[in-house]
Amino acid sequence: METRDESAGHGPEGAGSARRPGRALGAWALALLLLGAALTGATAAATAWEQRQGYRLWEAYGAEMKPGYRHGELLLAEPTGGEGVERGDVVITSVPWYMNGDLLMQRVVALPGDRIAHRLGDDRLTLNGEPLDEPYLAEAGMPSTVAFDVSVPEGHMFLMADNRTKAWGSQFADNGPAPLAGVEGRVVAHAGTVAVALFSGWASGGALFLTGAGLGCAWLVGRRRRKRALAARTQARTTFLHVRPNAEPEAAGAGSAAGAGPGADAGPGGRAAQPDSRVTASPAGGRAGHRPGA
Repeated sequence: METRDESAGHGPEGAGSARRPGRALGAWALALLLLGAALTGATAAATAWEQRQGYRLWEAYGAEMKPGYRHGELLLAEPTGGEGVERGDVVITSVPWYMNGDLLMQRVVALPGDRIAHRLGDDRLTLNGEPLDEPYLAEAGMPSTVAFDVSVPEGHMFLMADNRTKAWGSQFADNGPAPLAGVEGRVVAHAGTVAVALFSGWASGGALFLTGAGLGCAWLVGRRRRKRALAARTQARTTFLHVRPNAEPEAAGAGSAAGAGPGADAGPGGRAAQPDSRVTASPAGGRAGHRPGA
């Protein structure tokens, strides 16, 4: 008779192979939870840091800073004074020659002690005697519409727009270098880019965290089901091992009785008792089995 090995899958190798899918699911759930929490936490920290640093939004106005900054575009400016300004920075500043001291956005081309110059016909400015590369210009080869030669005094900066044919700047004699003390901020990024990055951080972190939580719940449910299934198999195996030894003697006894024939009683030594064939005389002189007078 063919029997099934009920212990398959309960040994160390079987148990390991049975639990491996559950372990993988649990590992993924934990990894996604940690990654989602880390990304969400980093985004929250970046948002809080930005607010503490006093970053402000600035709206680009007009066409003077094209092509890098377009009219109506929101920009993110970090608070800084004139001491933190470097060549090439785009600053938010007030200047004496612009609309009664209102703020404007222009690029710092030269700093105190620099000599900045341009001759009509040249395709580049010269800074301290060296050609100045300006890849941000709206029109390549058109660094200025006027000639100038200026040494920047202490406490001042030389400002110019990126769209040199459409804006005022320090290159005009009536303007000249602007005071560094008027700087209120430095443009660091497009606000739309920052907003998208922060939103992506929040959304991605939340999605990863929720996915990890879902996988964790699925892992817990599966773990509970596997425990129940294992307990049921263990109970069935225990019942099988307890019932089977008791059934064998009963089956053996039933087989012996069947071999003796119907109505046979086992005698001493295990042999079936034979019926007594002797004939006894009755008191009336008749033979056994016959009633007198029959």
